[in-house]
Amino acid sequence: MNVESVTRDGHYSFAVFHRPHIRRASLFLIAALLSLMIIVMAMTLRPESSSEALEEPVAPVVSTFTSIDCDAVGADDKYFQHVVGNMANHQPRRCVTGDRDRRHCKCESPKVSTRNPWDPEWNSVFQRNLKLIQDADQKHWDVLMLGDSLVEHWLGTNNSHFRSKATGHKAWGDIHALYQQYFQATNVTSDHERVVSGLALGIAQDGFSQLLYRLQNGELPVTFKVPILWINIGINDVQYYDCTSDGVVAGVLSVIQQLQEIRKSHDQPTRIVINSLVPLNEQVTQVNERLHCYAQQIPNVDFFDATPLLSIMEGNVSRPNPDLFADTVNLNAQGYKVWGEAIVHRVLHILEEEGL
Repeated sequence: MNVESVTRDGHYSFAVFHRPHIRRASLFLIAALLSLMIIVMAMTLRPESSSEALEEPVAPVVSTFTSIDCDAVGADDKYFQHVVGNMANHQPRRCVTGDRDRRHCKCESPKVSTRNPWDPEWNSVFQRNLKLIQDADQKHWDVLMLGDSLVEHWLGTNNSHFRSKATGHKAWGDIHALYQQYFQATNVTSDHERVVSGLALGIAQDGFSQLLYRLQNGELPVTFKVPILWINIGINDVQYYDCTSDGVVAGVLSVIQQLQEIRKSHDQPTRIVINSLVPLNEQVTQVNERLHCYAQQIPNVDFFDATPLLSIMEGNVSRPNPDLFADTVNLNAQGYKVWGEAIVHRVLHILEEEGL
């Protein structure tokens, strides 16, 4: 078969490639080779597993607020001395709607502790938490995590359900597997490796008022020995309960004061770590700024800024990394991997500082 032909202008061409079925086969072969090259490159560059990542030293997380002038943002000594009282006595000041529509403001006084009146299953979840803390009372723990859905999801549940009401089909099993790896592991692979033991007690949709109630009613017994209390609370007060920035700050401060009251007679030193609220909007940024400034002034209180871990920069603007979030405020499994590794390393750093 003659594969060459002469075109009208006198140039040679390969006629075989002008046949449609041969041309299609050639294009298919080229596409297959390109796909194979992409797969090989992806396997070569794939990130290491979470268990391998923990063996490598992790760079300290640089806080977004390290350069904040606390006086400039109004978070000075006088502010923290009066914020709880001001928010307790003036409901309009703690409600975003102010005097206009206080019927829809669910922002409680920072001095008031309440159950969740909108969720009929809340008490059963609270009883679950009490059982968990009772069963753990005589064990060794490095950190106790207290808070809302971000904490509860470590257990693989949402309001004690193993499937999210919001998505119906989505299970939290991958997150619970990470929880067991980071905080419940008992096997130590080498003499120098330290395993962090942690317990998570969270309830989805809780605000500071519900956490106060839980603490005042047995969720942190005075006999429970743990050197680090890690709190993650406030995002629901912003998103659902109509609290102003000052209202949220006052509520978080009341939680800290309650923790200090419970632990004041305890022989073991206790560090309280305030986890930053997830990056959501400017109001959250204001809350985080003030909590950062508060932690700078109070002994044994730290502020852990997760914002750099969970955000991406678009120009000069930071926004939540969509690859790490399941919705506007809840993390997916990859987000928990990033957050969990950072918590573990921060806990280990504190334990080393305390000589524990």
